[in-house]
Amino acid sequence: FVQLQIPKPEPYEIVVRVEASTVSIDDCYKRRNIWPFWKDPIPVPNIPGGDCVGRIVCCGNEVKYFQKGDRVVCLHHFLGGNAKYVATEEDNAIKIDVDTDAARL
Repeated sequence: FVQLQIPKPEPYEIVVRVEASTVSIDDCYKRRNIWPFWKDPIPVPNIPGGDCVGRIVCCGNEVKYFQKGDRVVCLHHFLGGNAKYVATEEDNAIKIDVDTDAARL
């Protein structure tokens, strides 16, 4: 177990506090470093997880569509979705209602 710093967003990124995340066959491949479409070894150690749901805690200075406090679904993470906090480009997020059950998405 390693305690990591909350990521700092790049200009077009949002930082999300993760409420729920996926575990898929892709994650199983990545954990075994046998990702079928990846030619280079996956760096170890890493934080697995692709997609996640959570609330935005901060935004980069060029983010246009979101603000702190918005709830979002984040898609297209290669790694990191199982962390407590994840940074992603705003184009990889979709705003959801505040009362949406994260575990049911």
